[in-house]
Amino acid sequence: MKMVLFVLVSFASSLLQGTMGIGFAIIYVTLGSFLFPYLEILVSERLLALLFMVPVLIRFREKIRWRYIWLPLLFSIPGTRLALLIMKVVDERQLIIILGIVLTLSGAANILLRKEWHFEGGFVSGAVVGVLIGTIAGICGMAGPVLAMYYLGIKELSEDKDCYFATTVTLFELMGVLQTVDFLFTGYFPPNGWTLSLVGIVPTFAGMFLGLRLFNRINVGQVKKLLNWFMVIMGLFLSISNSLK
Repeated sequence: MKMVLFVLVSFASSLLQGTMGIGFAIIYVTLGSFLFPYLEILVSERLLALLFMVPVLIRFREKIRWRYIWLPLLFSIPGTRLALLIMKVVDERQLIIILGIVLTLSGAANILLRKEWHFEGGFVSGAVVGVLIGTIAGICGMAGPVLAMYYLGIKELSEDKDCYFATTVTLFELMGVLQTVDFLFTGYFPPNGWTLSLVGIVPTFAGMFLGLRLFNRINVGQVKKLLNWFMVIMGLFLSISNSLK
């Protein structure tokens, strides 16, 4: 029964990722950790993300804006190292609760104030975002909302949803490679992570395929609205569910 539920979680996670460009890790890690040990889910999420994003990158390769990738990617490396240090001394459940509260408040503020974030994509903003997403992804794999807010605040990416999608997925793919290597060399790689990844391949690819079909039917404005409501709902879920554990 657990495996059946795991297949459904894998499908739903990639469906959201294909529709919005983010969301796989939040659904997958949050719900998957109710079924299997947290570290096994976190590692299998990294492996599955590496696999299903490859065909997406091939399809959108001409839309990738590399100049907005290198700085966040570079500074995500110390962020990942920081995450590994934090996980040794702090309960990840407490960190996820805090993340949930931040997501809820940020999404609610954007909805109520109709706040539009604007970034130039320069050194400072790129470096800060890089450290943040590296740390958050290393702890719980849920850096998507932060990166989405950043990229949707850059004019060039916010005006072309394909550029936004391709650039977001590319950065996550490259971060996934670096973090997987980091996990391997630091011992954070349970064997069952491989097994879960193999089981999740087919439903993950199916969800991504359907999600991309939905993505073609929406515009950037709708993506922003979905992102804000997604942050509120998932933030509440993360905070409440982890508080009850």
